[in-house]
Amino acid sequence: MTNLWESLKSIIRESKNLGLLGITIYSASLISGLFFLYIAPLLGPEKYGELSYLYSISNIIFALCFFGGGSIILIYIPKGVKIFPVIGIISLFSCFIGSVIAFIFLNDFVISLLILSLSISNLATNELLAKQQYKSYSKYIFTQRISFVVLSIGLYHVFDISGLLLGIGLSNLFFIPRIIFSFKESKIDFSLIKPRFKFMLNNYALWITRVGYGYMDRLIISPIHGFEILGNYELAGQIVAFMYIFPIVIHSFVQPRDAKKISTRKVKTGAIILSVLFAVLVSILAPIILPLLFDEFSTSIMFVSIMAFAIIPHMISRLNASRFLGNEMSKIVIIGSGLHLGVLILGIIVLGGQFGTMGLAISFLLSEITEAVFLSLMHKRTFKIFV
Repeated sequence: MTNLWESLKSIIRESKNLGLLGITIYSASLISGLFFLYIAPLLGPEKYGELSYLYSISNIIFALCFFGGGSIILIYIPKGVKIFPVIGIISLFSCFIGSVIAFIFLNDFVISLLILSLSISNLATNELLAKQQYKSYSKYIFTQRISFVVLSIGLYHVFDISGLLLGIGLSNLFFIPRIIFSFKESKIDFSLIKPRFKFMLNNYALWITRVGYGYMDRLIISPIHGFEILGNYELAGQIVAFMYIFPIVIHSFVQPRDAKKISTRKVKTGAIILSVLFAVLVSILAPIILPLLFDEFSTSIMFVSIMAFAIIPHMISRLNASRFLGNEMSKIVIIGSGLHLGVLILGIIVLGGQFGTMGLAISFLLSEITEAVFLSLMHKRTFKIFV
């Protein structure tokens, strides 16, 4: 009877944690998502595409310098490894160097600030998630999001598109107190790197491919199809990104538990079912709602109707990747992400050139399906179950 009561309390506690995490991530993403949807008709497709292009450049440079530090923290802190200080100092220093190099070549202070601030926010948020400090995570996230909206609106009227990026960069600096606190918890110990170097190297490759397929498509679409098509693609991407919040919530919840070998089977099954329903609903509503809100972005309707279904394979990929990473089997996840990136780039060039905008949307969906199928087959082979 005691064991049953303890199990029930554990289930209730886990449900509360998942609920708080979900509400935080969804609400915060809703704030920023609605903001970018709000400015879309103000900027128009072409300027919106230019904003997407500049933001993508910042994130790719950040990814190259960050070494996937956030994921390393998320995996090792739950295992009791005090790795934050050493990962933090390496990540911040390399991103600082990257921001200086970016300024030299691009002559854009805003992009340099954004690169450095992204490293600060990424380190802080993953440290909080790794320690399962969901209340503190919620406070920091909401402070950043509200600051981002207020700063971006004000700075946009002064600096135009650069003001929007500057608002993002400045708002991320609110995570600095958390970074300082985390550095004080333990000493910088470089000896923690050597026994985990191989895994970290694999994790970096995974990080690069994931950020690559998140932003590389924008850099390819822009010179081939122009900023106007990119603007429509970006609007659809914002809607899909909002849908992807659900897989992110689930992944953030199950990753520390997979690392501790705690069963998350029921959560994963329910997540996949909800993803299917979500995809169908968005695909049906998109042609009805989008023309009313974004009359200049007519091409985005087709983008959303196809790209919405990517949430299903994306959820499956996230869940399988969590299990592999929790067992420090990152090579499989890297291959899956590499396939995703390869299919996306090839599809944009080939299908985009052959079928235009529809080819771009199909390429996006096919790249997600490719990764999901590969990871599911490898998951079945390794753990005797598809997810």
